[in-house]
Amino acid sequence: MIFGEGDDRNISRLVERIRRGAWIPGIGGGCLHQPVFVDDVVAAILASAVLPVARGRIYAIAGARALTWDELVTTVGDILGKSPRVLPMPAGAVARLLALIETTGLSLPIRAEQVQRMLDDKAYDITPAREDLGYRPHTFRAALERIHAPPGS
Repeated sequence: MIFGEGDDRNISRLVERIRRGAWIPGIGGGCLHQPVFVDDVVAAILASAVLPVARGRIYAIAGARALTWDELVTTVGDILGKSPRVLPMPAGAVARLLALIETTGLSLPIRAEQVQRMLDDKAYDITPAREDLGYRPHTFRAALERIHAPPGS
């Protein structure tokens, strides 16, 4: 989940929903996500291109630490000065309902497979990148503050 300025199709949409006061689906609130700031991805790519130790190696490039969906939503709300409105939803039932609707050919803003992915833990070990590349990603909060903090804050 790479995020940055503009429409990244993930975090930017969450930010906009919270900013508008829209309901946020509370699906898989305890599952882990490790969003990474685009500037950190670029820094890791550049480091891997010039450091001999990186030759032939594969690295997980992710955010500073894994966060639950609830932590992501709360952090965005804190930065925007908003209280996110979370609507708890049973993920299994939602996924089944969406799958049924999809069989009709109706296009929805979210698909059953996206709901299922919300239930997968997405936590990665970035220790090798830290050690070999000097990779030091921003925390989720610090990156969001760079992008979305109100002027003068």
